[in-house]
Amino acid sequence: MLAKFAEDERIEQMNAQRRRMKMLEHKREVERLIEERRQMYEEEKEVMYSGGSRAEVKNDVAGGAGGAERRGEKSPGEGDACLVLPSSDLLQALRELIEQERQRILREAAGKLGLEYMPRGVLASKEDLEMFKAAQHANKFR
Repeated sequence: MLAKFAEDERIEQMNAQRRRMKMLEHKREVERLIEERRQMYEEEKEVMYSGGSRAEVKNDVAGGAGGAERRGEKSPGEGDACLVLPSSDLLQALRELIEQERQRILREAAGKLGLEYMPRGVLASKEDLEMFKAAQHANKFR
């Protein structure tokens, strides 16, 4: 009977050791994947600012790490063009377009909603408030 208890205790200790080893192996694998993703992110960021393509970076990283290519899968974003930062003229034109659309939406809302139903922060300036009131007044007499 004592020998059976000793044998059961030994088996239980072996199972616990095996479980700990598997947990450590899993932890190492997770850390490796996190490091791989961090490196990919850093290289994509570097390429984005230098003007290269993402596919070049993906191929360089995948060749060494053997991630999705080893499994025969296509990496997300592979072959996509890199984000090119627009010029200041284009940014200014986009800002103007966004402001025009914001004002158009405010004018439409003036006819449908009252000032009391507008959320805070929607009217950015006194000019917005005056425009909203004028549009609301114009919509009343239609």
